[in-house]
Amino acid sequence: MQLHRARKEFDEADVRLALIGIGTPEEAAEFRRVQGIEFPVLADPERRTYELAGAKIATLDELLGLRLD
Repeated sequence: MQLHRARKEFDEADVRLALIGIGTPEEAAEFRRVQGIEFPVLADPERRTYELAGAKIATLDELLGLRLD
């Protein structure tokens, strides 16, 4: 949502935004509609883009656990 709120700044910098999620195309379309997002929301249910970017799915401990770095 922060990217959506800052879309004017991206437009002025001639940057095009797109969001990639791991849901289905139908879920991506519904998310875009419900959230009122004006830039493309793409679906990657196989998570290929996540793998190419080196991202991983966080475990519950990673999401909720206390980290002391």
